[in-house]
Amino acid sequence: MSQLIGLHERSRAEHARRAFEATLTTAKAELPVIAKSQIASIGAKHYRHEGLAEIARTTGPILARHGLAYRFRLNSDGEGVTITCVISHRDGQSEHNSLSAGADHGGEKNAILKIP
Repeated sequence: MSQLIGLHERSRAEHARRAFEATLTTAKAELPVIAKSQIASIGAKHYRHEGLAEIARTTGPILARHGLAYRFRLNSDGEGVTITCVISHRDGQSEHNSLSAGADHGGEKNAILKIP
């Protein structure tokens, strides 16, 4: 019986993975290029980037229409910060991607923005 349950679980997981991949491919084909409307400055250098609010406003409805959702996780150990984006499909499959950087202790920030 346990072998049948294991086979069933593996089959469901494979179905969810395939559905996730197919859905993600279809949704990505509908996503437009998002204008770089924000300006950031680091010292004397200035560069344009996409604003997170505009990314969410543009991608959210398209992803939702395809049964996809995303969320972010934050982890800080005092020395660095890791932000992980998790994208999930309605059938249960999810994937994540993380970016890490050193903690920013400087500048004029309030206490909540200064990573301990």
